Amino acid sequence: MLGDVHLHHLPRTPWSLIGKRLLGAANLLRGRRKRFQPHLMAMAINRILALRPDQVWLTGDLTTLSTRREFAEARSLIQPLCERIPAVLVPGNHDCYTFLAAWQRRAIHAWGSLVAMPDQAPLMRPIIGPWHLLAIDSCAPRLITSRGRIRPATLDAIGKLVSAAAADRPVRERCLAVLCHYPAVVPGGIAQHWQHRLAGAGPLVDTLTASAGRILMIHGHIHKTWLIRGGEARRVDGRPLTGAVRGLVDLNLGSPTMVGPQHPNGQGFWLVEFFEQAERMPTFEHHQLDETELWQVRRHPEPWADVPGPGTTIETGNRPA
Repeated sequence: MLGDVHLHHLPRTPWSLIGKRLLGAANLLRGRRKRFQPHLMAMAINRILALRPDQVWLTGDLTTLSTRREFAEARSLIQPLCERIPAVLVPGNHDCYTFLAAWQRRAIHAWGSLVAMPDQAPLMRPIIGPWHLLAIDSCAPRLITSRGRIRPATLDAIGKLVSAAAADRPVRERCLAVLCHYPAVVPGGIAQHWQHRLAGAGPLVDTLTASAGRILMIHGHIHKTWLIRGGEARRVDGRPLTGAVRGLVDLNLGSPTMVGPQHPNGQGFWLVEFFEQAERMPTFEHHQLDETELWQVRRHPEPWADVPGPGTTIETGNRPA
């Protein structure tokens, strides 16, 4: 599973900077482009190919300004991966950065048949055993802000898809992995500004928890990594969650290309293994390059456990291929 990539190129013509793209270009010039290193995505892809997972899921924001050049480069970058391993991609807000890019549906048409995507409606497909994948397009172009949204029609479709996917199982045995660019919940202590939140996040959580017993929410957007249980989560405005959230787990993939003092070679990617048996819960591994470009793998405890233990480092010293 891969989070925000943010390939970037400054537009070459003045008319390409009309509207919101001017603000984005200014952010790149102020230093954002130095914080995202595309070569780290190529290293992550080589690592994933060596691990040979059954599927690859991407949470969008492959581009920064949603220019044609960025989309073409992003396609070339992920093509070796997605041609060998079936991939599901949801768009990020930077993939529909302008109204023109959204109107031209660049975030859909750029990939052709390379990936599966939710187009006009949520995408539902089986994973294994009781587990299903629900992929949601939560993005919309905005004049200035980066807010996402869950439309009422999308919410209604989600409720019907989830109920129909496991109609022969009791609710507690309905297991759902939800792929969405925006977080619908955040850890306690983190409150998103309204300009960056997912509008409709509360009704989305309520719909999911009413229809499924175990829910793994997977997203990017916030350039951090975390794996938290429902009891540790809050609404995106910082308020407490209500309702049946015991079965909810939230995974933020972060960004494989974003560098910083705590992650000098990006925030890596996640490997999640699902099982046929309903009683067996997924396992979680976080693969990340250290400061010497060696892969470190940390296995996280079963997040649905009542008392999860500490994560453990299970592999070190693997240089990228």
